[in-house]
Amino acid sequence: MSHPATASEIAPRPLTSLNDEEQLFRQSVREFANQQVRPVAPEMDEHGKFSADLIKQFFELGLMGISIPEEYGGQGGSFFNSILAVEELSRADASAGVVVDVQNTLVNNAILTWASEEQKRRYCPRLATDMVGAYALSEAGSGSDAFALATKARRRNIGHADKKHPHQRVKAFIIVARGGRISESGRERDHDRQCNPRCNTAGPTPSFQPADGIAI
Repeated sequence: MSHPATASEIAPRPLTSLNDEEQLFRQSVREFANQQVRPVAPEMDEHGKFSADLIKQFFELGLMGISIPEEYGGQGGSFFNSILAVEELSRADASAGVVVDVQNTLVNNAILTWASEEQKRRYCPRLATDMVGAYALSEAGSGSDAFALATKARRRNIGHADKKHPHQRVKAFIIVARGGRISESGRERDHDRQCNPRCNTAGPTPSFQPADGIAI
């Protein structure tokens, strides 16, 4: 005969209480951050450039596709695992945490939540293995505050977006930039790593693939 659940049995687990798998994951990221990220942080700060080798290691360790399901080439972890990784990397270097944060919680999460099945199969495997994602948004009155955006795109027969405001629905676009650089406030910034403030690597003019829309 079953008995009524007690308060302790139905209460959500505190975020500060990690299970064995989460503790092991946190410890492995902490060791990597202390051994590989922390030693190069001063040099990256001095030169204003994020280490391309660290980006490669992030991919090799699966840190760029933590919550992407295994069927799409990711690690199949939880969103909370992504938060643990960001926290541990940020202890060693804040911008390292930003790179992994943007990749997992903004780019990957948006595609997993709103993209079509075809889009997930096209982009997720690369985001988990070799493609660095960035989240771009800006308006005069919103800056990086996505909730303050006023622009709304309307579909028109001529194939262009007619911008109106205030917005009621958001249309996101996936744009693939192949290398290159852009000029921003007098500084050269590498398109492949715009999510990090240290990027200033020079290169050829970037090329873009046609935008792929996601209805949110």
